[in-house]
Amino acid sequence: MADRAGAPTEEIVGEMDEEAEGLLRSMAAATDEKKTEILKKLQEYATENLEAWKKQKVYVGITGDPGAGKSTFINSIRGLKPRDPGAARVGLTHTTTEPTEYPHPSRPDRLVLVDFPGVLLRRHTGRFGNFNIGQYLIEFGSYMRSCDVFLVFCRGR
Repeated sequence: MADRAGAPTEEIVGEMDEEAEGLLRSMAAATDEKKTEILKKLQEYATENLEAWKKQKVYVGITGDPGAGKSTFINSIRGLKPRDPGAARVGLTHTTTEPTEYPHPSRPDRLVLVDFPGVLLRRHTGRFGNFNIGQYLIEFGSYMRSCDVFLVFCRGR
């Protein structure tokens, strides 16, 4: 891709709605006088969309090795100690057995941390002994799909 002077330009990658794409195309073809007006419209568009983003509920899945600090991290982010009311249970082995939601105290309707059971079990017998990703996804996959992003914790190297 090149601009009007033939200099290479960078293509914007990602999804854009028609309004944003139209503004960017207008900007590329505009004379200097019109660019200021278009820049103002782009700023308004960005501000509106930023405000819309702030209203979205975000689910952050917390997963990884048992005893790696997942629940401790959740408690830290929420400003809680392990024995405080509402704190995530913590332990050195498999403590969390079901996905558990922990809303962030300052944004309870917008940010939810989801504590998932430990997944990378190496030496453990019981429900998740001889870890099987297929079985894990059967049990928790639908809940995992509700998360927008994941943080993965691991022990050791």
